[in-house]
Amino acid sequence: MAKKGKNTFGLLGILLLVIGVAAGVVLVLQVQDFRNKAKELEKETFVVCHKEEGGDYWSLIELKESDLEEHLNHGDILGGCPTQ
Repeated sequence: MAKKGKNTFGLLGILLLVIGVAAGVVLVLQVQDFRNKAKELEKETFVVCHKEEGGDYWSLIELKESDLEEHLNHGDILGGCPTQ
């Protein structure tokens, strides 16, 4: 009878170990997916020197590619700001 109890605890331990490993794998995959998405966002953004209203002040902003053309068309410049 003592042997049966040991087998039950042994199987329970193995089951918990398998569940723990599976949960760890899922977490690692989620973190990797998050990092991949962050890298994609880095590739899709551009640093632009944005000309503020009045034209006396410039500031660096990051834009998505879809917003880039609009900003360049109204006087913003790609990259760093000019020195004044």
